[in-house]
Amino acid sequence: MPLFELHRVWFVVLGYPMSGLEFLVTATNVLAVWLMTRKNVWTWPVGLAATALFGLLSFEQRMYPDTLEQVYYFATNCWGWWLWTRGAGEGPKSPLHPTYNRAGVNVLLAVVIAAATAAFGFVNAHVHIWWPAVFAHPASFAYLDSFATAMSFVAQMLAAYMKMENWTLWMLVNGISAWMYWQRGVAFVSLLFVGFFLLAVKGWLNWRADAKAAAAAASAPSL
Repeated sequence: MPLFELHRVWFVVLGYPMSGLEFLVTATNVLAVWLMTRKNVWTWPVGLAATALFGLLSFEQRMYPDTLEQVYYFATNCWGWWLWTRGAGEGPKSPLHPTYNRAGVNVLLAVVIAAATAAFGFVNAHVHIWWPAVFAHPASFAYLDSFATAMSFVAQMLAAYMKMENWTLWMLVNGISAWMYWQRGVAFVSLLFVGFFLLAVKGWLNWRADAKAAAAAASAPSL
């Protein structure tokens, strides 16, 4: 279908030729994050669409690791959708409020992220040596990119459980990604990640206000 052909240009933005597939990937991802900042359950089905579209884009670009990565995001979007509608609280209509992890949980997650970064980074740094026919050039920012990937995996799961720390991780992921793409000369994608960084800040502020309101309501004396 022409709509899903990556090299069919729809329009030009600041000199950048935008295909229909790129536009849909960008629009659905921005919408999914914006809905997440508002704790709107529609973030998950929109996220499913965004994940499927990005999987198609990365497959057409022969970026197969990115394509496989979308399988994880698709599964966690399904899980988050279930948690936010039926899997949390006393019933399907119970209110959901952001909460913070215990300190021990954050330490454990930091260890998981560090271990995953080391493992992913080692593979990224050597994959062009192991499979030169597929990966002709060394990976860009092998360990830094792996660090961002590891954090995004953890952040996605924390978002499903409505944990405040997910926004902190997304700020780091988006800030690092914006810098990496800027260094690679992909200015449009870099600016997109700047936008995601600002949305993550907005999400953190919105969720913090909701968490404070929920805590105040829980501690208020009942009449």
